[in-house]
Amino acid sequence: MVESKPENILSHLRQTLIKGKNGVDYTVIPRDKNKELRENFFIDDSRTKEILLSLTAEDYICSEESDNEDFPDDIVHIFIKTEKLIQRFADSFVDVNLYIKFTWPRQNNKKLLIISFHEENKEY
Repeated sequence: MVESKPENILSHLRQTLIKGKNGVDYTVIPRDKNKELRENFFIDDSRTKEILLSLTAEDYICSEESDNEDFPDDIVHIFIKTEKLIQRFADSFVDVNLYIKFTWPRQNNKKLLIISFHEENKEY
């Protein structure tokens, strides 16, 4: 297990999001689960950024070594955040537990990769 202080991780995250540009300095990886969240709820890039900026130390779960064979030296940071989101087909707000996992790959230390931004599935 990797030792990381949530406050330091969040500070780096906020600096990257505030100073950076989506698609250049940070990006949400277009994985199926991440796309599914946008299909089921009204959430766009702006709302995603807002949620990421609202993360707190209480949302922090852990930091661990990557299990991705292409990036074995990376450290991923995992957060769970409960947010009220509007369901796309029900037109009502619901509480959604979001599973958020991100890293700054050591190969490219400047670009933030948001690997997971989807409904929690308890598989962390």
